[in-house]
Amino acid sequence: HPQHPENGDDDDDDQEEEEEEDDDDFEHGIDDAFIEFEEEEWEEGLNRNPMMPWYEQVDACVATFPKEGNGPADDQSVTSRLNGLKWLATHGKALPAGVERVLVMDATDLCDLPLSNDDPMLPKGVDVEEFWMGQGRKPTKVLLRHGDNAQALAAANAAAEAAAAAARAAQAAKNAIESGDAEEAAQAAIDCQDAALSATSLIQGELQATQDLKQRLLDMGVVVEVMRGGDPIDVMAHLGRRNGYKAVVWRAGCWG
Repeated sequence: HPQHPENGDDDDDDQEEEEEEDDDDFEHGIDDAFIEFEEEEWEEGLNRNPMMPWYEQVDACVATFPKEGNGPADDQSVTSRLNGLKWLATHGKALPAGVERVLVMDATDLCDLPLSNDDPMLPKGVDVEEFWMGQGRKPTKVLLRHGDNAQALAAANAAAEAAAAAARAAQAAKNAIESGDAEEAAQAAIDCQDAALSATSLIQGELQATQDLKQRLLDMGVVVEVMRGGDPIDVMAHLGRRNGYKAVVWRAGCWG
């Protein structure tokens, strides 16, 4: 077959021009899509905070108050660990009123949770009282992982320490009785009784303090729920079963 280089070059040129036109059309289409997306973002104000557009389509947005040791590597203070709460209380205000804001935390960390704006641990620029009250939108939720089990563990540890002290006092009383020292025996018995009473008082005090904090949250309109388990999948399972949620976005830098 004879070769026609000139015609071949023309065909190649035509093909290249068509490919360039296709590329231009493709790129133009992408530009149009991004322009439309950016305009929608501007209209909704989403470009002013680190929020993705699908946040507006979910049932809930979750952030974590990580326990001590799981916060930022260079700062384990309470304030630094409240970044999740800070996001929910500031940028989270731009979420539609029907999107629930959920703070996940250990039940035993309730004592570190800021409930008022004068709390010294509160990050700057956060109106936490407004966040808790959540007026004009779905109530704020605090989800306590480990729940009563964590409280029971803390109380049990305190009781064990007090029981050990009572046991030492009891042994001292026994030794005193065997030695015939009535005065020392009497004092040891008193120490034993005091240690036992101290254990009971400590347990009751810890549990009452937790209940008081939960009640303060409830009084401000916060929904407080206790869940079983402590892993992310347990949180999702809880929200799905108890609330019937289908789409939840996680907004924490770490699980904690």
